[in-house]
Amino acid sequence: MKTIKQIAQQHSWIIRYCLILLLFCLKAWPIQAQSIGESQYFGQIIRSNALKLDSIWDYCPQEDTTNATWQSINTLTLNAPNGKPFPWKGRGWFRKSFTVPFALRNRPLYFQMVHWGASEIYLDGVKLASYGKLGNTRAEEHTFVPFECISFMPDTQPVHHWVVHYSNHHINLPGTPSAFNGFELGVSPHPIPYRERMIQNATGAMSISFCLGFGLFFFFVFWFYPQRLASLMAAAWLLHFSLIFIPLQLFPLNGDGEFSRLCNLTWQISVGTINGSVVLFYYALYYGKFPPRSWFVVGLNVLIIFALCTFPETGKYVFFISSLLQVEIFRMLILGYKKDRNKFWVLAIGQPLSLLLFLFVIVNIFGTFPEDRITTGRFIFNILSDLCIPIMLALQLAWEFGSANRVLQKQVVQVNELMEENLNKEQEKQQILATQNETLEHQVAERTEALNHSLETLKATQAQLIQSEKLASLGELTAGIAHEIQNPLNFVNNFAEVSAEMLDEMEEELDKGDTQEAKAIAADLQKNLQKINHHGQRASSIVKGMLEHSRSSSGVKEPTNLNALADEYLRLAYHGLRAKDSSFNATMETHFDPDLPHVEVIPQDIGRVLLNLINNAFYAVAERSRSAVAERSRSTVNQRDKAIETLHATSLPYQPTVTITTRKLENAIEIRVQDNGNGIPDAIKDKIFQPFFTTKPTGQGTGLGLSLAYDIVTKGHGGTLEMDSKDNIGSTFIISLPMRTT
Repeated sequence: MKTIKQIAQQHSWIIRYCLILLLFCLKAWPIQAQSIGESQYFGQIIRSNALKLDSIWDYCPQEDTTNATWQSINTLTLNAPNGKPFPWKGRGWFRKSFTVPFALRNRPLYFQMVHWGASEIYLDGVKLASYGKLGNTRAEEHTFVPFECISFMPDTQPVHHWVVHYSNHHINLPGTPSAFNGFELGVSPHPIPYRERMIQNATGAMSISFCLGFGLFFFFVFWFYPQRLASLMAAAWLLHFSLIFIPLQLFPLNGDGEFSRLCNLTWQISVGTINGSVVLFYYALYYGKFPPRSWFVVGLNVLIIFALCTFPETGKYVFFISSLLQVEIFRMLILGYKKDRNKFWVLAIGQPLSLLLFLFVIVNIFGTFPEDRITTGRFIFNILSDLCIPIMLALQLAWEFGSANRVLQKQVVQVNELMEENLNKEQEKQQILATQNETLEHQVAERTEALNHSLETLKATQAQLIQSEKLASLGELTAGIAHEIQNPLNFVNNFAEVSAEMLDEMEEELDKGDTQEAKAIAADLQKNLQKINHHGQRASSIVKGMLEHSRSSSGVKEPTNLNALADEYLRLAYHGLRAKDSSFNATMETHFDPDLPHVEVIPQDIGRVLLNLINNAFYAVAERSRSAVAERSRSTVNQRDKAIETLHATSLPYQPTVTITTRKLENAIEIRVQDNGNGIPDAIKDKIFQPFFTTKPTGQGTGLGLSLAYDIVTKGHGGTLEMDSKDNIGSTFIISLPMRTT
């Protein structure tokens, strides 16, 4: 980190500049802290005191001056001539003799009294003027601040005597100048020219008009562009600056003491806090907002106002503290100039220039202008000094906006160039995109054609897979169907053989002429024929069901007895599995609702669903049977042969069972296919209805059975197909069909 010495060496020119400025302010602050009475009318006293009437008078505090003792006193400060404090009692008589030059004898002369109390003025015992009302207390006294020059005609005597009866009980009140506790009397052969008063009034009026006009302008700039906080603070600065001139204009209009003290206090507060407004303006301009230390500046201004309103005697020290803010002002100027010259160069010239003009013209720190009259040059410099700040702020705003406009114009040109460049690039891109679009459209067309061909192939493959699934289920039914057909065929053959024998017997009886016995045999033949017909119809219905299962669905719903349909497919599936594995045995349980109505369904489709679910149930219990046998065989130590293993297997406590339940619900028909197999693992429960997903070994399942069953129930019949499974307990598939009965 840099040390303080290194920082001081690096910024030595800034430090020297601030020290020079501080010394300049220290030299000027005693004069800057003057009151209105001192600054505005000090020159009038000098001009009206051409006869050099000093401020050392004789003083008597008693009302009766016949045998009183007179003491010397400085009438301006009401102190002893050597500057020591004097016991001022608030009221007294003052006298002084003066000599009129020979050239001015017997001709009109003019005098002017300046004070902030009340007085009666006598010359050679004759009362010439009275200002305010004398009193022994502050309540009785009415103060007055005189402004007029009064003419008088002295006689030919060379020596004359002034007597002033003066009271001032309002010393050290807020607004009362500390240097004017007493009075000062000036005598001159010439009055203050009316032209000079008019020049002073015109100067103040012009300053107020310019400050208020420019302040209103900056306020409207902020109104329409609130992002620039500096505009608002510039308006506040100019309004604050105009408050310095307004009391100067109002002060001479009314000599009342209270009004004069109010004007003077307003002037003191305005001058004392003006630097705070300037610092806040530079903060707003530099930072774009108020930094946290702005509260210190605001607090300092509040402290200055409090001190001036409460402790008037501390006014000169308050103005010294305010002058120290000039250092912060110039620090912000230096920082701003280093950060952004375009924004701060006008202020970097105008701010020091305004201070120099103030010290050079208003304070007259170098004594450049005469104090006894207002010259044309001083009038011009007065105007320049007063208008330097509003003109500086206006130039700064104009330059800032002009710079921003120039930068904006350059950016507009750059943007236009970029837009033109981007337009050319965009056109090139459009051409490239058009070419690519044509290529893509051609490729899309080719790929679309290929996809359509693939889709047709996929549809054909899907149809083949569905048909294969049907044929696979039909193959599983073949053995069961053969078993079912064999029974009626055996009955048909048996009854046919019996009928042939009975025909032989009937012929023999007819040959014997026993018609009665022949009729009895004919009746038995008729019964046999009916049984043959019955069992033939039974075989025909089995074949018909097999054909319906194998052919494509007609899609026509018809009233169907779901109990019979479920029972038929249960038996067919069981015998089909038995035909494949003669060792397989399972218990088939049915719990059919006897009041189940016929339901409008597509029999072939619902049959496929039932067949698939029943086959899966038999497969599940068969797998569990085999696993139970394997478990038992592993636990058997002395296995002798396969017969013993089979014996143990048949003696297992596990009994494979498949149960079909139907029942009528309120608005639906429910069919449950339940098994007591191993159950479905939780990891694959969400996949069992997905196409091509199967838990069977490769070659034993297509993975379409449950997927097709789900589509048939949900999409084809508007029902639901749900599954409930628990490990080592079994699975239950629940079909719910809307009840549309006939």
